[in-house]
Amino acid sequence: MVVYFKYTMYTTTIKLQKDTKMQLDKMKTQRDTYDDLIRRLVAREKQKHLRDNLISAYKELGKEELNTFKEWESASTEV
Repeated sequence: MVVYFKYTMYTTTIKLQKDTKMQLDKMKTQRDTYDDLIRRLVAREKQKHLRDNLISAYKELGKEELNTFKEWESASTEV
């Protein structure tokens, strides 16, 4: 038994300035569609955003750890 699924991919048109299109053309490979390129750029931006959030979180964690260390250090000199 063979089952076929009909999948309709909806498309849309966006307007770009010629300079923007030229920049996109330089970035894409021969095998890329504009959709491929834009999806790759969006994924890269999401990764960058995640990386920046992780860096910020680790910096904050480092500050908290440093404060804890300073508290322990001052407490140990009092004993």
